[in-house]
Amino acid sequence: MKTFIFLMMLAVLVLVTYQIQPAFSAKSKSDSNLVGSWKMIQKATDSEGKPCPFVPEVFDFFIDKTVVLSNFGSAHLPYTTSVTPEEKQIIEKRVPELKGKNLLLIKPNPNMGWTNTPMVYAYEINKNKLSIILQGFSPATFEKK
Repeated sequence: MKTFIFLMMLAVLVLVTYQIQPAFSAKSKSDSNLVGSWKMIQKATDSEGKPCPFVPEVFDFFIDKTVVLSNFGSAHLPYTTSVTPEEKQIIEKRVPELKGKNLLLIKPNPNMGWTNTPMVYAYEINKNKLSIILQGFSPATFEKK
């Protein structure tokens, strides 16, 4: 009887492991497309043509879901492109211009929640070009190095 219970528990453990493992190892396609270094080829500007001070010249995205921004020192900041529907709704309510767009969130402080970060961008990747949109500015375009 003990052997039977042991085997059943082992089978359950194996099944649970196979179900949980993809959640920890899966990386969204958009995240893998971001990994690498992106250099600005077109600046984001406001309605008067002034450049946006909040968009760096270079984004360096890493596989560990951190990013280094050329205008933010050498700190590796956490980023995500995968938000829950609830998080997306909160962010879109705060920044209506981002409704329905792909979101890129960067935390200047790793302890803050994703919905509280001030670093909220819309992004689009087309081949080796990355477009970043920040509220009140024209899109910035980056090319993968």
